[in-house]
Amino acid sequence: MPSRPPRAVTALRSAMLLVLLAIALVVPGVAVAQTPTPGTPGSLPTARPTDAPPQTRTPAPPANGDIVWAFGSEVPLVDGRVAGALGTAMEPFIQDGVAAGTRVVRVEPQGAAVVQVAPVYPAGDVSLLLRAAGYGNTPPFVGVGACRVWSASTQSAALVPRLDAALRKALGALNVAIEPCVTTTNPAEAHVLAWRHGIDPAPAFAFRQQATFLDAPAQLGAPAVPPTQPGGMGGGFPRPATTGTAGPETAGMSSAARVILVIFGVMMVVGGRRITRRK
Repeated sequence: MPSRPPRAVTALRSAMLLVLLAIALVVPGVAVAQTPTPGTPGSLPTARPTDAPPQTRTPAPPANGDIVWAFGSEVPLVDGRVAGALGTAMEPFIQDGVAAGTRVVRVEPQGAAVVQVAPVYPAGDVSLLLRAAGYGNTPPFVGVGACRVWSASTQSAALVPRLDAALRKALGALNVAIEPCVTTTNPAEAHVLAWRHGIDPAPAFAFRQQATFLDAPAQLGAPAVPPTQPGGMGGGFPRPATTGTAGPETAGMSSAARVILVIFGVMMVVGGRRITRRK
């Protein structure tokens, strides 16, 4: 007849099983940031799967005399995902037929007077970017006012008709119809701005609290919340991401796994006690 295990061993086994039960019942799933991938709504594309080559490109920095342009800092254009989507949709119309030796580069404001070159995303990511920013309806926008374009000089003003046509074509592809843009001499009210890099004075970008050009139907009249960083992708934007990998993903023990572990632990404890008593 086998010897009966010492009480200390039995108590230790029971204690270990109780610890497992406590972990299963008490420890919640841990929220971890998930790295978004292009083609997945939730954020701007930053990396593609290893089996697909990168398609997002960042143009070379502009040289002095190159024409640069940017969206104004108001909702929804201040959200880098919206600006990236519209800028990408406009890119082929802007570059088509540009005179040899002329460079046109979109930039994004990073503060009141600092800009950086904006990336151009794959055409298939346009709708995903809009959906990630919370503008996934069809159409994603409605016009609430005239589009205003500002240019710093005669040379940059030559780009205005091209920007106007490109913007209307890009929005038209999204079933958003707008009237032709009008020009303005006030950069503070402009929705699209153009100037010569290193030659013309760059405009100051001041965030506007109310949408005056485009807005989502459900957001009409709603006050905007200033972003933490104009042109960025982080928190503080007026419309949070609503799909895909936009937010943290819960990782850890699922509810089903916890239930199974609890049942297994109870069976082990009860079975162990019965075996001990029989011995």
